Amino acid sequence: MKKRLSLLLLTLDDSRIVNEVDRGGVGNSGNINIFTGVFSQVNLNAEGEAGGVTIDTGNLNLTNGGVVDASTFGQGNAGSVSITASDTINIDGEGSDFVTGVTSQVNSNGVGDAGGVTIDTGNLNLTNGGAVSASTFGQGNAGSVSITASDTINIDGEGGSDFVTGAFSTVVSGAVGDAGGSPLPLVISISLIEG
Repeated sequence: MKKRLSLLLLTLDDSRIVNEVDRGGVGNSGNINIFTGVFSQVNLNAEGEAGGVTIDTGNLNLTNGGVVDASTFGQGNAGSVSITASDTINIDGEGSDFVTGVTSQVNSNGVGDAGGVTIDTGNLNLTNGGAVSASTFGQGNAGSVSITASDTINIDGEGGSDFVTGAFSTVVSGAVGDAGGSPLPLVISISLIEG
C-alpha cells in the first residue's frame, strides 16, 4: 500500500483572500472557509490508519474553530490525540461556526475506532462551546477521554454557542460502537458554569 503525505502551507503577509462579484457582475460570491488546526485523518474513500497527534508545550490556545484532531472518514482507525501542557490549555469556541477543541472521532461514513484523547496539564479551560471529545458518528468505538490537571478544570458554557461545552466520549444516535468513558479527572478544583 502506498502512503502519501500532502501538506499545504498558506502564509499571508499584508495580503487578503477575496471571493467577490465584481462591479457590474451578476451572481453570488460564495463562501470562504478556512479551517485552522492540526489534523491526522483517514479521508473519505481511503483505507489506512491515521497516525495520531502528540503535542508537548507550555500553553495551548485553541480559539474560534481551532482544532487538534485525529479522525477517520474512511476505513481505518482514527489514531489518538495526546497533549501535555505544563501550564494551561484554553479552548474557547466563541464566534465559531465550527467545532473548537481536541477531538478523536469516527465520522459518519467512517469504519474504524477512534483512538481517544489524553490531556495532562496544569489548568484546562473549556468555554463557549470548547470541547474535548472522543466520539463515533459511524461504525467503531469512540475511544476514551482522560484528563489530568494538577490545578483546575473550568467548564463554562455560558457563551450561547451552538456546540456543547465540555469533555465527553459519545456514540451518537444511529452510530454503531461503544463509548470509551470519561474517567473523573485528577484535579484540585472543578468549576462548572452554565454548561
